[in-house]
Amino acid sequence: MKTISIGRTNSIEPIEWKKYEGEDVCVNTTIRQGKRFRDIRFYEDKVKAVPRGNAYVIGNGPSRKGFDLNKLKATGQTYGCNALYRDFMPDFIFSVDTKMSMQMVEDEVDSRPYTTDLLWKSIGNRAKA
Repeated sequence: MKTISIGRTNSIEPIEWKKYEGEDVCVNTTIRQGKRFRDIRFYEDKVKAVPRGNAYVIGNGPSRKGFDLNKLKATGQTYGCNALYRDFMPDFIFSVDTKMSMQMVEDEVDSRPYTTDLLWKSIGNRAKA
C-alpha cells in the first residue's frame, strides 16, 4: 500500500461539520492598472434544507435508465437539475441555464428552480409578459 502525503501530515483529520449559513461569492472582477479588484458578497442560505438521511444528486445521463428514483426518497433527499423533472420530481430542482429555467416556468414546475436571484427575476418578468 502506498502512503500519500495529504498536506503537511500523512494523517486524515476528522471533518468538523457545522450548519451551512451561506458563502462568499465573487460577483465581479475588475482589473485596473494591472491590479485585480474583486467584488465579493455573502449570500445566505435561502433553501434552509433540513438534512434528512442521504443526499442523492441525480443527473440527466443514461446511467439512470431503468432505475426507480422514487426508491431514493425513502432514505434521503433528492437533488436534480434541469430536465430531470420531466421524468422525476426531486425534492430540490436546480437550473442555471436561462432556456431551461424558462421551460420550467412554462411547464409550471411545482417547485421553484433554484437559480441566481437575478436570473430568476429576469425569467419571472419575461414569463409574466
